[in-house]
This record gives sequence, C-alpha cells and structure tokens, in this order.
Amino acid sequence: MLSKGFLTNKDFWKHFGPALSEKYSNTDIDIVLKEGDKMISNDAKIAEIFNKQYINIIENTTGTAPDQLSHL
Repeated sequence: MLSKGFLTNKDFWKHFGPALSEKYSNTDIDIVLKEGDKMISNDAKIAEIFNKQYINIIENTTGTAPDQLSHL
C-alpha cells in the first residue's frame, strides 16, 4: 500500500474510506495498521500515528521542515 514510504491521498481513501465514512453502514470495520512487524489495532494509537503523519507531512515528503508556515 505504501510506495517509497508514502501513502497517496487516493490510496488512503481507497483503503480507509469505508471505515471512516458515514456513507457505509458497516460499523464493524476495524482498522489495523502494520508498522514494521507490529500490528496496531488500538484506536487511540492509530489516531496518534495518523495525526503525527499529517502534522509532519511537509517534512515527511520533502525531508526538510519549513522554517515558517508562510514558506509553504
């Protein structure tokens, strides 16, 4: 699912959309992430991982954090 360590927006919604959208009536979907050899199913930990990824998206994709938000 990840290409060079990055998950594209299209791939994200393809895989996680059904679990995150009210459009789907199946509420029995559990999200499980695999990081290295670890399987993570704790909702709070998954939210923390997603939050960390998207807070640091510029640094994760470019290798350098912006000095200021106005440099985006």
